[in-house]
Amino acid sequence: MGTTVSSIHIYTNEPIPEGLGSFVSFSEGWQTRLPETSAANDFEADQKQARRLSKYLPYPVLYFWEFDSAAFGFNLFYENKRITTFDTSSAPLGLFKLPPLIGYDEGNKRRLATVLSCADIE
Repeated sequence: MGTTVSSIHIYTNEPIPEGLGSFVSFSEGWQTRLPETSAANDFEADQKQARRLSKYLPYPVLYFWEFDSAAFGFNLFYENKRITTFDTSSAPLGLFKLPPLIGYDEGNKRRLATVLSCADIE
């Protein structure tokens, strides 16, 4: 059995208000939500929370999931709208809207497509 996880990340260097959850920065420009309990991730609840955060914060919010090391995907929310959806089992939606929202110029579209085309999750 592989890894199963979901996570929420906010693209900003600004601290996230405490009332919205516990966030810490593990990489420059991103705030990552710390899990509230040691229970298994609730994918549906985490995705709803990511969208809710995008309603209250003026930053892109990334919801990422991985299931049993066999599949992964993400949604990028901005201003309470889903901008980008990627899932290893279906065609991506709005993928090329992603780079400018997270600080990359338009030329990184091909790089993003190459990274996401990797067939091996490990």
